[in-house]
Amino acid sequence: MPLYVPKSASVALTAEQLKAIFKEQDADGNGRLTREELRKVYEKLGSRYPDWRVRRSLSHADTDGDGSISLDELDELVKYVLKLDGKREMTINEFKRWLKKLDADKDGRISREELADAVRGTGGWFARFKAKRGVRSVDSNGNGFIDESEFKNLVEFAEKHLGVRIFQL
Repeated sequence: MPLYVPKSASVALTAEQLKAIFKEQDADGNGRLTREELRKVYEKLGSRYPDWRVRRSLSHADTDGDGSISLDELDELVKYVLKLDGKREMTINEFKRWLKKLDADKDGRISREELADAVRGTGGWFARFKAKRGVRSVDSNGNGFIDESEFKNLVEFAEKHLGVRIFQL
């Protein structure tokens, strides 16, 4: 029985549900999703730009470069789609580790340039704008950097403006 996904669905799909939707669209049953089959999935999921989403999916998940998604590549595709669905989730410790990676010059502070590199590195758009806005919103002491004392502000900013959910374990 086909899985019905309303275009206005606000309920997040699980990885297994997404896999079922992708497998269902394998029209010829060859275990590979072609560009056209992927486009149909994104239309079914309510994408405004299904052709663009297909290109992005192939660039993320088509590891053998054959222009289609095999069953072996399906897990990567599902991971990519789950990121699109909404918020990325991480623990507070994962967030802190991620921030340490951002600190390119290891001075214990995050500069606007370092934050822009991070936004760009995660595929975000308008990196310079978001970084400027982020530092301005979070920098309570006005020194132009995000430091340890402003960590709580950064968590709030990331949750509100960057689509990240940070939780305690």
